[in-house]
Amino acid sequence: NSPELLSVANVCLREVIITYKEILSPEGFVLFQKLMDNMEKANAWENIYCQLPQEKIINYSKELLYKKSLPHAFGPVTILLTLGYTINSKEIQLMLSFFKNYLAARQLHDDAHDWQKDLDKDFLNSVSIPLIHLYYTHNPNLINQNSNTEKPHLQKLFWEEYIMTVAEEINEYVQNAQADLEELKQLNLIKNSNYFEKLLLPLIKSINQINSTKRDIQDFLTSFHS
Repeated sequence: NSPELLSVANVCLREVIITYKEILSPEGFVLFQKLMDNMEKANAWENIYCQLPQEKIINYSKELLYKKSLPHAFGPVTILLTLGYTINSKEIQLMLSFFKNYLAARQLHDDAHDWQKDLDKDFLNSVSIPLIHLYYTHNPNLINQNSNTEKPHLQKLFWEEYIMTVAEEINEYVQNAQADLEELKQLNLIKNSNYFEKLLLPLIKSINQINSTKRDIQDFLTSFHS
């Protein structure tokens, strides 16, 4: 979005890579490179398959939810590596699992808020893609598959049905992250888990808000029809 900052970003990235190469063991640096490669592959996939128009809208892999940003979680992993843990240790695998679940939940949460704005920009995200598939499953005889003309119907389907599916998926990721965090605490790896819990708190609040709103709507419809 800011081409004038690209050179600065490239310099910063080079410095990050140099720093990691200096402080990590060879196997640790290989893990870092793997996460970076996965991030670039995820971004490339989105650039190819999430830009409209598309002849066929293909499914969105759930792994993309965290692969796009998992390198940002490499700081805590680096600390563990410098303390002597190996990349295959339970501690590091749990730390990566926590961030995978947290980042997946956060990406899904953000996409649930942004899917309409993204669609206006001819961009598909992790919420609009399955929503569109669901819509055409409900309407198999529909000839016109222009997302622009179908937007009001997609919005209706999202708020009446699909939002609860998204909330359940976010909640599952959050619960998995909480389970990872609990295991890390049992291993005495984390003395104070406040930082990690604060990461999950906005997502938990959002899930509760969605469930509360859905109940309010259902209560209104029930009283209206009765």
